[in-house]
Amino acid sequence: MATAFGARGHNVFLSHASADKAAFVDELYAWLSTTAKVSVWYDRNLYGAAAGELSHALGDSQSALFVVSKSSVASEWVNQEFECALAEKQADPNFRIASIRIDETTPHSFLRTYTHINALNGVLEPRSAALVLEALFGTADPAGGRPVYFSRGTRRPDKAANDVLLEVVRGMGCRLVCDAPDQPHMSNPRLEKIISGCSGLVALLPLRNDGATSPYVVSEIKLAQALGKPILVLCREGVKSADWPFDAFVFTDDLIAAGKEGLEDAMADQLDRFSGALRAPDRGEHVFMGHSFADLSKEMFLPVQRLISRLVGLPVKAGAGLTGRGAQEKIVKLIQTAEFNLIDITNNGANISPEKFNYGLNSSIEAGAALGANRPLYITCQGKPRTPPYMFRDIEVQYYESELDLVGIVKRITHAHRRQVIR
Repeated sequence: MATAFGARGHNVFLSHASADKAAFVDELYAWLSTTAKVSVWYDRNLYGAAAGELSHALGDSQSALFVVSKSSVASEWVNQEFECALAEKQADPNFRIASIRIDETTPHSFLRTYTHINALNGVLEPRSAALVLEALFGTADPAGGRPVYFSRGTRRPDKAANDVLLEVVRGMGCRLVCDAPDQPHMSNPRLEKIISGCSGLVALLPLRNDGATSPYVVSEIKLAQALGKPILVLCREGVKSADWPFDAFVFTDDLIAAGKEGLEDAMADQLDRFSGALRAPDRGEHVFMGHSFADLSKEMFLPVQRLISRLVGLPVKAGAGLTGRGAQEKIVKLIQTAEFNLIDITNNGANISPEKFNYGLNSSIEAGAALGANRPLYITCQGKPRTPPYMFRDIEVQYYESELDLVGIVKRITHAHRRQVIR
C-alpha cells in the first residue's frame, strides 16, 4: 500500500549525476537539509541499486528535484529516476517535480514542462533558492477574495463534484484554502489556526464504502462550528447520516453534470444565507513582516515577502509600505491581527556601538508591539549571534550571515503555518 502523502519520510528526492556532487549538489543538499530544515533523500550509495529501491525512495518522498547538467542529461540513471517520479506524479497530483540547471545544458524534453530554475556556474543565489522552495512547497497567489476553508475528499471519484463546487464558491468572491497536503493530517491546533483565519467553511462529504464518508471532513466541519464560523455543507447521495450536528444539501451525479449554473440554481437559498453570514476574521488573515526602512533592506526583503506569501498561503503586509498620518496605528493594528509576525531587527542605518546594542530601533519597537499583543513572533537579525535586547531574551533570535541563510530560515519559520490556496 502506498504511503499517505503527509506521512512520507522525505520532503524531497534529490536527483543528480555523481559528477556534480562536489561542484554543486553537496552544497545544495547541505543548505536544504541544514539551513532550510528540509528532509532530503540524498543517498550517495543509491546508484546501481535495484529499480525497486529507487521506486521505494521516490515513494517515500513528496517531491523530486532534478539537478540538470551536461552530466545528468547523459545519465541513464537520472532518466530512470524521472520515470519513477512521473509515476508518483500520476498516482498523486500533490507530488511535485522541479529542476535546477547548473550550466547551459538544455534540459531533457520531459523536464521542460515542469518548474525550471537557473543556478548557472554552479552557484546557488538567494533568489534561485527562494524559487526552489516555492516550486517544491509553494501555493498559489493568496491575494484577493474572502478566505473560505474548503473541506472535501481528495480521491479521484471526488474530483468532478469538488471542481463544480469550487467554481460556485469562487463566483461568490471567495478565496478557497485548505490544509497543506504535505502536513501530517488532522493536526488540530494547526487546523484551528487556519480555520480561525477564514471567513467560513464549505464542505463536501464524499461517498465511501457502505455509505460511509470521510471522518476528516466531518471533523473539520465540527471544528468550524466550534469556532463560530458559518458553514455550507454538501453531501453526495448515498452517504448515510450519522446524526450530524449540521444540515447538509444532498446532491446527485446528475446535478454535478449540470455544472456551475445547475448547482447555483438548486442551492440558491443556501448560497445566499452562507454568503450573507461571511464576516472578515478578527485575526489570522495576513502575515506581518517588519524590517529596517533603509533602501537596502527594502530591496533584500521583497523576494522574502513573496516567498513567505507563497509558503504560507497568506498575503504579507509590511510596515515599510505605510507612511503618512496614522501610519503607526495602522502598523500596530496589522501586528495585532496577524497570523504571525516575522520581524527582522537588523540595523541597516547608522551603526551603533558597542556591537551588542546594534539593532534596528523601529523594527525592535514593532517586535515589542507583537510581544505585547501576545501574537506569534519570530525575530531574525543579520550578523553574528549576540545578546539580544532585554525584552527579547526569552525568544530565539534567528541570526544569519547571508541572504541565502535568511531564505532557509524563512522556510523553517513558516513550515507550521502553511496552507494551500486552491486554484
